[in-house]
Amino acid sequence: EKEQPEVVTEFIRWLYAHFEDPVPQWVDEIRTLKEVPTMLATAIKKKEQEWFKEGLMEGRIEGRNEGMALGEEKGRLEERRETARRMKARGIGIDIIAEVTGLSREEIEEL
Repeated sequence: EKEQPEVVTEFIRWLYAHFEDPVPQWVDEIRTLKEVPTMLATAIKKKEQEWFKEGLMEGRIEGRNEGMALGEEKGRLEERRETARRMKARGIGIDIIAEVTGLSREEIEEL
């Protein structure tokens, strides 16, 4: 079985052989049909590349946002630990420190 561009080429040759000059304008339009598969493949590839780039960008943004959220959470935890250290240094009871900071007794005792 012949590929479509080859069939179109043979059809165009047949038209030239069976029509006198000038060849009808639609013959030139048929010739452009050979280019359609390539044009479609190019358009599809370009769109796939756009989607890939968009996906990468979305992934980077999502990763950056997750990283920032994680960093903020670590910062809040460190702040609570520092508060607990100061309270502990002033002799405040562990139960009160745990209630104020939200840290466990074990975490406070390790400070």
